[in-house]
Amino acid sequence: MQIFAGQSGLLILTFVVSLFEIHGSLIANVQLHDAGTFGVSLLGGLLTVSIAASVISKCGLVYFLAEPGFRRDVFRYTVAVLVALAVSWSCFMLIEAVLANRHVGV
Repeated sequence: MQIFAGQSGLLILTFVVSLFEIHGSLIANVQLHDAGTFGVSLLGGLLTVSIAASVISKCGLVYFLAEPGFRRDVFRYTVAVLVALAVSWSCFMLIEAVLANRHVGV
């Protein structure tokens, strides 16, 4: 997928796979990173996409199977989790950029 559509294709494929099976997606992406296919920055993005997709798919199950009160509570906490995930990914990218700039100056 990365050959045909670049990094965006890999992000989309990771998202779709993680809707159903996050473990296989995480293992495959870590192995691709370890093989030198891409750097830690893309791996961080792929892991973030995997976690977000898994949470979204679980919300779908709750939406269709749960009672309205429980559904509302789950979505409230899920929004908090997704916000925390976005903030942690942003911090990761910021640290990665600072470290990359530090190595350029050396």
